[in-house]
Amino acid sequence: MQGLPQALVRDRYVLLLLLASVLIGAVLYPQLPARMAIHWNAAGRPDAYAPRAVGVGLEPLAGVTFYMLLCVLPLIDPRSDGHRGFAGGLQTVKVLQAAMCLVLQVCAVLVAMGRDVNIGMVGGLSVAVMLIASGNVMARFRPNYFMGVRTPWTLADPAVWRRTQRFAGPVWVLAGMAMLPLSALAGRFLFAGLLACTAVAAIVPTVYSYRVFHRIHAPGVAGPPRERRMGSPADDGTEQS
Repeated sequence: MQGLPQALVRDRYVLLLLLASVLIGAVLYPQLPARMAIHWNAAGRPDAYAPRAVGVGLEPLAGVTFYMLLCVLPLIDPRSDGHRGFAGGLQTVKVLQAAMCLVLQVCAVLVAMGRDVNIGMVGGLSVAVMLIASGNVMARFRPNYFMGVRTPWTLADPAVWRRTQRFAGPVWVLAGMAMLPLSALAGRFLFAGLLACTAVAAIVPTVYSYRVFHRIHAPGVAGPPRERRMGSPADDGTEQS
């Protein structure tokens, strides 16, 4: 319990974003229609509706749920020592997810009030910002089971983990930068661009981790010392001289 005030201070910006999302829905609640759009299709048109109580509560609930997960997962991760090495990166992810929930809450309320909002563009820009910001902190991630590029090969060898995260960071940034102009597209073209950019961000680092692992562990190539492999006390994800 003694660490609770420090945690609240550390996460103050995240909590303020989540509170803002709640307040927007509460203040504008009387002006909203009985039913609100809660989902949009690939063409940017609403295709699912819910009572306004659900509509204004959905994004804050999602934001709080993601925030709690990001707080709890490092505590139950068998590699919990690794999370201490990238506390700043984890904080960035918390702020990003809370900010995205706030943006989506604002969009949902504006649409419900009859305003013309380009949901596709907002979604594309949000994904672009997430990719760019996450890519900038990717190299800080230490071996763990919840964040970063987690493949059988990165989890098996800390050296492969480090090299993959450092490689994946610029790939994610470039994918996010490509999403910025694509966000101006409409309908299914935007959806296709979103899928292409996220696929590149996911697949390219995965293939890279496979190749690096087999290059390091190829016959005749000395691999990393046994005590530095995943799961050992010496495996802290840091460089050793």
